[in-house]
Amino acid sequence: GRLKPESPEFEKVLNEILVLRPEDSDALSALAWRDFRNERYEEAYKRFAALYGSEPENDYAEGMIYALMKLKRFDEALEVVGSHKDNEKIASMGKDIRMKMLWDKVSALASDSPELEGIAREMLSINPDEEGIRDILAWWYYNKDDYEKAYDEFNALFNRNPLTKGYSFGLASSLVKLNRADEALEIVVKNKKNDERLAALEAEIYLDKARAAYRDKKYGEAETYSAKALAQNPQDTETRELLELSRYRQTLPARAMSAIVGLPGFTWGNITNSRTTGTGISFLVNQGIDWVKLPGDIIFNTFAEYRYRSRSKDNRYFDEQGQAVGFELKKSIFRLGAEYSWDRYVEQKSAYLAWYDDWYKYMKKRGEEGGFPIEGLSGETYGKISHDLENTTGTSISGHVNQGIDWFTLPGDIVFNTYAEYRFSFRTKDNLYYNAHGPAVGVELQKKPFRIGMDYYWETGTKRHATDKKLGVYLRWYYDWDLKPEKLK
Repeated sequence: GRLKPESPEFEKVLNEILVLRPEDSDALSALAWRDFRNERYEEAYKRFAALYGSEPENDYAEGMIYALMKLKRFDEALEVVGSHKDNEKIASMGKDIRMKMLWDKVSALASDSPELEGIAREMLSINPDEEGIRDILAWWYYNKDDYEKAYDEFNALFNRNPLTKGYSFGLASSLVKLNRADEALEIVVKNKKNDERLAALEAEIYLDKARAAYRDKKYGEAETYSAKALAQNPQDTETRELLELSRYRQTLPARAMSAIVGLPGFTWGNITNSRTTGTGISFLVNQGIDWVKLPGDIIFNTFAEYRYRSRSKDNRYFDEQGQAVGFELKKSIFRLGAEYSWDRYVEQKSAYLAWYDDWYKYMKKRGEEGGFPIEGLSGETYGKISHDLENTTGTSISGHVNQGIDWFTLPGDIVFNTYAEYRFSFRTKDNLYYNAHGPAVGVELQKKPFRIGMDYYWETGTKRHATDKKLGVYLRWYYDWDLKPEKLK
């Protein structure tokens, strides 16, 4: 029978032939092709080149071209092709050579190289059906955020071969980026059996639709879309939370809560002890409703408040407890409002403007040695201008300005602070013991919401023309809240 070209016997016979006829071109050609098949491309090239030199019109040129291509000597291969323009088979190899050259260039480039687009376009001009380079180009456009061009390339690939894994995924992903989610979803549903990544993309599309519906307060649609997303990705926490929240938003309590801006409240208190007034306690608890946000970010609020104050000395006109209701317009640090308050003896209607602001300046260099030997500068200002609508006490103003130094932080996040403060209170009627002002200094241990400290106050009574020096210790607190659930804000 015929010998197989790969067998040792085949080569033995060829060598025997060459001993008898050293110039036998068929035997030399067979040896050259054997070298080529065994990936001995340099030896194959030399044999083909020798044959080609003696018979340039023979098919030896084809073997020489293949060997040169394997050796990546593309320019030499193209020269051989150019010498055989009339040979249709050899001339057609020019395209293969140029494509192989360009593929080598592509392989040497980084995936985001700006040169890639030009090389890919050149390759597609040679062979528009080259899907591999079109796929690379499509993802190159996608990663450059050029989603229109990515869509064009993926669409061409998908239309040519819709079952190839990756084409439907790239096309749908591009459509999502172009905000053409419905078109993307249609492709995903029809092709997700071909590519497991499409299930995750389907979940992402439905989740985006759920988010958009939720932002537009279309909670029924948000529930439907988030349920579909969860079916594709059951472990996703965000999707599950959005589904539950969309359902909750459709309940009567949630709809009622959503109709208001917030439910803010706070409590303030002060327990003091001094030689002149003994032990005293003052506190209030306030609960309000922020109904609506007006133009200019002005919030309309109504509130109810309980107030209490008592002390052990000089308390005839001090002790009281009672309630108040009122409304406010709030913007930034200011509150403009009116209230009606009553205790056991007195009812009072008043209008007021109040303000509060605080500040902090960090003084240490973060992560570095040196800087100031203190942690920060903290301060605050509070003030209130009010007018008694029944004109019992007239118009009044009171407040303070405080500037402190946070020296260091003790274990338990307790801040050691010293401060200087200016206090004032004035009103137009019944003001003998009310009108006063003066400086104060103090020291505090601060841990939110509490402050425990000691202060020394030089109080000058402007009507009494006397200055009292008051040393006292105190425990103060301030804590605020918003009862509207965070998920409904």
